Amino acid sequence: MVRGPRRALLLAEAVAALHTEGVVIGDLNPENVLFSQAATPAGWRAVLLDSDSFQIRSADGQRFHCGVARPLYTAPELVGCDLSRTWRELSSDHFALAVLVYQLLLHDHPYDNAINTAEPDLPIVDKIRRGLYPHAASVPAGLQPSPARPAPQEVSTALAEAFQRSFGLEPQLRPTAAEWVLLLRQLHRQVVPCNRTPQ
Repeated sequence: MVRGPRRALLLAEAVAALHTEGVVIGDLNPENVLFSQAATPAGWRAVLLDSDSFQIRSADGQRFHCGVARPLYTAPELVGCDLSRTWRELSSDHFALAVLVYQLLLHDHPYDNAINTAEPDLPIVDKIRRGLYPHAASVPAGLQPSPARPAPQEVSTALAEAFQRSFGLEPQLRPTAAEWVLLLRQLHRQVVPCNRTPQ
């Protein structure tokens, strides 16, 4: 079975390939990603499902919007928008990709691993809309990362910085899928498998 870092890399490669063709995935979420064995050098590939909701522009310039999205993977600038009328930028996929990479590497949603004493019952969608990422360079008073959950900086400084860029409120600063490919290739080379067998 292909593991988290490798899955994250395969996913970033698949997203980057579609972005190169000008396709915005739109509804990028775990239910629309399948990892399958393939006749490739890696032996695995990420397959993106639900392609009928991809946002594309036809050869004659006609626009086909992606009118759907999962709230936990929707970029802050799109929260509350009428997606059936909103032309998305690639940066909205960059946000969803970063959430998925975070989940594949750290087994948690990036906005769900915080202690928020100021607003303890704030829904994740509102945290996303307001950019309340607990590992940001600066966070509001009362918001702190949960000490019981892994932090990106425990994996790598470069990874932590990429997530900070991804989960801020400035879409143009988000790492692209191609940038994630480079970062995840570097991370994948650093992963050392454990040879111990659980007792």
